Amino acid sequence: MAGRIPDQFIDQLISRIDIVDVIGTRVQLKKAGQNYQACCPFHNEKTPSFVVSPSKQIYKCFGCGVSGSAIKFLMEYDNMEFPEAIEELAKSVGLEMPVREHGKDNPRKKVSVDLYEIMGFCSKFFQQSLRSDGEHNPAVHYLKGRGVSGEIAARFAIGYAPPGWNNICKQLPEQQKELIECGMAIAKDNGGSYDRFRERLMFPIRDRRGRNIAFGGRVLNDELPKYLNSPETPIFHKGRELYGLYEILQHNRNPSNILVVEGYMDVVALAQFDINNAVATLGTATSVDHIERLYKHTEEIIFCFDGDTAGRSAAWRALENTLESLQRGRQAKFLFVDEGDDPDTMVRRIGTEQFKTHIAQAQPLSQFMFQTILNNCDIGTIDGRSRFLEKTKPLLQKIPEGSYRELLLDELSKITHLKLGDAAKLKQLIFGSGTAAHSPKKPSKPLPSDQQRTPIRSAIAFLLHKPQLAASITDPEPYLHLEMAGADLLVEIIRFIHSKPDAHMGLILEHWRNSEYGPSIAKLASYNHMVPETGIDDEFKGVIAQLNTALTSQEITLLERKMQQGTISPEEMLRWQDLLSRR
Repeated sequence: MAGRIPDQFIDQLISRIDIVDVIGTRVQLKKAGQNYQACCPFHNEKTPSFVVSPSKQIYKCFGCGVSGSAIKFLMEYDNMEFPEAIEELAKSVGLEMPVREHGKDNPRKKVSVDLYEIMGFCSKFFQQSLRSDGEHNPAVHYLKGRGVSGEIAARFAIGYAPPGWNNICKQLPEQQKELIECGMAIAKDNGGSYDRFRERLMFPIRDRRGRNIAFGGRVLNDELPKYLNSPETPIFHKGRELYGLYEILQHNRNPSNILVVEGYMDVVALAQFDINNAVATLGTATSVDHIERLYKHTEEIIFCFDGDTAGRSAAWRALENTLESLQRGRQAKFLFVDEGDDPDTMVRRIGTEQFKTHIAQAQPLSQFMFQTILNNCDIGTIDGRSRFLEKTKPLLQKIPEGSYRELLLDELSKITHLKLGDAAKLKQLIFGSGTAAHSPKKPSKPLPSDQQRTPIRSAIAFLLHKPQLAASITDPEPYLHLEMAGADLLVEIIRFIHSKPDAHMGLILEHWRNSEYGPSIAKLASYNHMVPETGIDDEFKGVIAQLNTALTSQEITLLERKMQQGTISPEEMLRWQDLLSRR
């Protein structure tokens, strides 16, 4: 497990960077009053609704709702992991990354940048090998036979591993250890190493930053195995990567949908026919990680599988792994090609327009799910309907609460002809009486719901918009005794600002981004307090006065309870009288 980057370094980094510079190098910003604006890079729009605030060091799109700090922007726009974004920003302002400590039980294997450089070298070598010998090159002959143009081969950086046991090893004689580590060579029992890939068409697998991290190699004849993939390495984890995703995002950062196919050649062939939104898993089932990664870039995933038994089994596994991600308007569909066909052969047989028609007619997840279960249940009988409900129940329980789940419940009642009287009874039948459908689980330290306008919410929102207000509260500790949701967070934010007088909204958001409060604070950052900038100070004083009044009333109630019980002390009696006089 990688060591944690110290909070102090992250705070220092955020104080050194300017979000306008970070975003401005990637998106064309235009000055608009005190802020900057642009068309949102995360969704398609014609009128700019994406705003960058230099004073608050945050961005916010009023169209799709995305918001955050410079770090979050890099993670979303450049498809970086958190440590990568930190490293990139640190480099931009000349800060040296701190040494990250690792526990004895979790030693971290150092991943050298050399591994990426070696993989990049191998990719260039394979591409050069593809270009050598021209028409006599068997890989060129194979690609032409499959209808793949030079332009598409170049876009996907397709190459050729020539015959021989040590082409790569001979090129890098001093890096044998690294070649073995990144999966390009195999160690011999008696020392030395030999190339893993020989006489294969080579498909480089690239990460979100376009770096080569692995390869898939395909034979040019009928030998087995047809495909040979790189093993797991320090820079490649096949359960998380998708072939073609980098290429999709280079073509369109916001695809309306993404097609999941099974093979590298399916992706390449579809691109050849101007269908530029396909990815392939790397010899594994479509995982939850794959699905979540895809939903970061689109709202609709279309799974394309063979129509045979194996293909439908793979589709069902994909369905099960998709259910928990179906929220916020996300959709999933299923497209099955004819037996004996695959997307590669199908698109070459029927052409682009007909293939796109098939995509448009893909089967919605709900239809595929219910129909597959119905095929094994006779709902004309009571036993069959009971069996159908039992098979459906665990699937529906995976789906997050929301309109989609409600619509599925409605469809379920129609299929089974249930006469339960109302939706609540059906929910109870599927989810039980103790589920989220009846009693939503509350977080251990909840903030008030979005609909409530409370003094705590207002105070936090004002502090986010103008952190200097915290200076007016010398001692926030008494507010910990408030019997109000979010009081502890209010105190934590005040303490944080006291420790960092130059704090801005971006720093506060980043500090709590991965905490239980992260989502709530992000929402409060967009809180419409309907107060002009010049009136925030007075409004904040008014909110704090309400909290002080609440504290006083709370203490009076406590003392009066003691009075009724006969346990109040003389000092407490004097305190009670003093509080009443100040009320």
